[in-house]
Amino acid sequence: MTAGPKVWTETKLAERVKKRLGRGSGAHYLPAIPIQDSSSRGVQTRTPSEELGRTVDTHSDLERARYLATEYRATLLDYREQFAMDRTLMLGTAKRLGIKLGGQQ
Repeated sequence: MTAGPKVWTETKLAERVKKRLGRGSGAHYLPAIPIQDSSSRGVQTRTPSEELGRTVDTHSDLERARYLATEYRATLLDYREQFAMDRTLMLGTAKRLGIKLGGQQ
């Protein structure tokens, strides 16, 4: 059973922002959607990272492979999985593309 919301509302998203999920950097980064907050028929993993000093949550094999490909690169400064995007930008883009969001007409 998952601990996350079954229905994503603006209120629940605002609570995540208030908790600083999807914010921070390095060892202090917290993913916007931790793997505990979603159910999956696929593979979800928590991969410890010595380079970042934290555990990286990935929601698919592809996402984990992408992370592992960057883990030991000398150019890696930070890695932010499940990054929280700007809501105004996302909603504006969805509207321009004609994507109807839950609860909207």
